[in-house]
Amino acid sequence: MRITGADMGAVPLPAAWVDADGSVVVATPEWSGPGLGVREYRAGRLRLLVSPTAPAPGIRSLSERLLRELDHAVPETDPQRQAGLRLAVVALGVAVGRGDPQMLTERQIAEAVVAACALEDRAPAVHVDAAGGAAVRSGWLVAAALKQIVMNARKHESCQEVRLRLGDGWSAVSWQGEGALRSVATSRHPDRRSGWGLGMVRLCCDAIGASYLAPREAGKGWVEAAFVVEPESTCLRLPMAVVRADSMVTQATRTWDAEAGVFPGRPLRDAELVRLVRTAVEARGWITESGPWVARSHGGAVWLALRPADTREQGLDLLEGIAHEAQLLVGEPQSRGWRRAVAVLEALQMALGHPVPAYGEAEFARDLPLYGEAFGCDLGGFQGVTAPTPPPALTAFLLAAGDGGTLAHDGRSWVVHPHDPASAELSGVVAPDGSIKLDVGQEMAVQDVTC
Repeated sequence: MRITGADMGAVPLPAAWVDADGSVVVATPEWSGPGLGVREYRAGRLRLLVSPTAPAPGIRSLSERLLRELDHAVPETDPQRQAGLRLAVVALGVAVGRGDPQMLTERQIAEAVVAACALEDRAPAVHVDAAGGAAVRSGWLVAAALKQIVMNARKHESCQEVRLRLGDGWSAVSWQGEGALRSVATSRHPDRRSGWGLGMVRLCCDAIGASYLAPREAGKGWVEAAFVVEPESTCLRLPMAVVRADSMVTQATRTWDAEAGVFPGRPLRDAELVRLVRTAVEARGWITESGPWVARSHGGAVWLALRPADTREQGLDLLEGIAHEAQLLVGEPQSRGWRRAVAVLEALQMALGHPVPAYGEAEFARDLPLYGEAFGCDLGGFQGVTAPTPPPALTAFLLAAGDGGTLAHDGRSWVVHPHDPASAELSGVVAPDGSIKLDVGQEMAVQDVTC
């Protein structure tokens, strides 16, 4: 399926075709320009940019800051763990639309997969059959996808060892088995999947220009799954289809086939999509939506698409990815980069509605200056904070991001009053009055402290 400039008015998203020099060729009526959280889909020399339907700048800023701090933590980590940590950080980045510009050789990709799998619990042994010196674009993303395919083989087919083969853009993972399980339900969109790993693989495919081939019989008792990096392609990777008013699919992208499972020439089977088509027809050209699906009627047909995750959904997906990759996300506790990453992670969790845990007095007094030092701030003057205290890492970040401030208790909650409440990284947690409330769940009488 190809989209021409004349078709852009039908695309049910705030989107624009952008040329190689960054100029907008044509856009949908809802397009308001590039900004935080924009997703990019390459198709030849053009790029389709799609804006998030519900931008949340504070969450986006914290997500980007967290990934930067994890990047900084990699070289400060034990060399035996660096490849695994780097691979995990790149995998997390793709969940929020960050790419991977680094070229790796096939051999380096294989080494990264082997090193990362060695850090996972109950990982199968990985034997490299072939991996040469050819350069592969977005090498860390390829490694992240292959590592996930290996771990899925262990989880879903209980294999004890796998074989890895790379060459000519084709990366294959094979194992002995009867292939009872041929596919695992997943999606690019976090609202349509229960697990994280294979969803990340699909996002890697979109970011690189690759295809994931699900496990299939390879003969003589072997099963094989593959990740294929394709030459520069004009195929659009946004899941989208053109549907008649009677719900018959007439055109579709390949990614639509994977997400909806309905090929051109067949009718929609999903009741939610059938209802959405009817709603779009009634809306007469306005975008309608149902969950992650969006639609617009245009020229006697209805265009359906799976919208990219919005900024908040991306943030939640990032947190799910952190839990998924926990065995690889192990840094040096004393490193400044790791301490900053921990602090920003706690701020992101708070911005996304997670409860704020309580800490003891001794731990707070010991750790707050250490986290402050990681941000280049002297927080040793905070005395008299009694339990239960707010998290020292989170407190240090809020004060550092706000250019200093005060920490006080209002009888119910701890409250940070940053000197600069307009900081972009605080916009997801700061109240209209410029304060940040940290409710750790218990009342206490304490002394106010200032930095």
